[in-house]
Amino acid sequence: MKNLLLLLLFTGIELVSQSQNTEYLYFNNEWKNSNAEDAHYIRKLVYLQTEKGKIINFTDSINNSYIIAKGNYINNLKQGEFTFYFPNGNISKKMNFDKNILVGDIITYYENGSSKSRIQFKDGDFKIKNYNDELGNSLLDKDSTYWEHTLMFSPDDVNYTISGYLVKRKKSGEWTCKINDTIIYSDFFKKDKYLYSKSYTNNQKVYYRYISPDLFLPLYIDYIEYNYMSFLSDISNELYYGEVKSTGINEDGEVVMVDTNASYLGGTKGIYSTLAMSLRAPNSIFKLKKKLTVYVEIYVDQNGNPFKYNILRGSEYDDINEEASRVAKLLLAWRPAYSKGEPIVSKFIFPISFQNSSKN
Repeated sequence: MKNLLLLLLFTGIELVSQSQNTEYLYFNNEWKNSNAEDAHYIRKLVYLQTEKGKIINFTDSINNSYIIAKGNYINNLKQGEFTFYFPNGNISKKMNFDKNILVGDIITYYENGSSKSRIQFKDGDFKIKNYNDELGNSLLDKDSTYWEHTLMFSPDDVNYTISGYLVKRKKSGEWTCKINDTIIYSDFFKKDKYLYSKSYTNNQKVYYRYISPDLFLPLYIDYIEYNYMSFLSDISNELYYGEVKSTGINEDGEVVMVDTNASYLGGTKGIYSTLAMSLRAPNSIFKLKKKLTVYVEIYVDQNGNPFKYNILRGSEYDDINEEASRVAKLLLAWRPAYSKGEPIVSKFIFPISFQNSSKN
């Protein structure tokens, strides 16, 4: 099977209980940091320190009135089952992670408790294995079925949906991702076979999928993890940042030495997990005979915000360069470099590797 191989090395852990405490993160109704008195969303964190790893069990709720989600992190990575709930306490969605990677099927439910759909992920694609109405009757027996999936709890309180038609159980035609009623991008299929994609923001036709497994995770999770990693640093007196060798740039545009490099919130594993969840296989990857590395230059301002990207050394294939640039722009949570004790604009070179693992 042809697929994109991203080489990551993770070590196993043995869990031995040592200590435990409970902390809380507070957010307003726009998922911005808040205090306990003004909080709309609350994340309860049960923090367990072990000899070889850190376990955090989280529970997300609205105004402490009802639970919206539960799950676990091990060594700061999503691990095991994440469960999401309706206000009446019934499960709305279940999914599983292994070291931050979505694995297995996503199962969704109606508010009355009956099963709605089962979404299977494999080799970068997804299939609708089951799809029922609220009475439990299969909707896949029709010649043509409209399928829609809502992305829960977006930080900006906007309605995001993925939808398309199943013709005799196979994805056919245009499958869209919408913000409210506006199509942002689409993937096109014929009898479940992926054909091409289209971005409606620039009316560009491309040949890599937009609708990927990470889209099916409720959108607020990625947003809240930025604050979650900051919380971990505070309570453990350890920094979960991955440093990258940086070059400082002063106000006159001159290159200066830095005392402290720019660093990524979540550490090196955080970088790898973001790439593993987001990197897609451009068509040209199947032409590669050996691993290819694209070097992206990233500029980060004195507040830790990336603002400029250049391909310093790329591939002869434009789609591979475009994919490297796209995923580099997903790495948002940076701590700025410092020079003489002050934050400073900096730049660094970030390598992203591609490899064809086709066995054909």
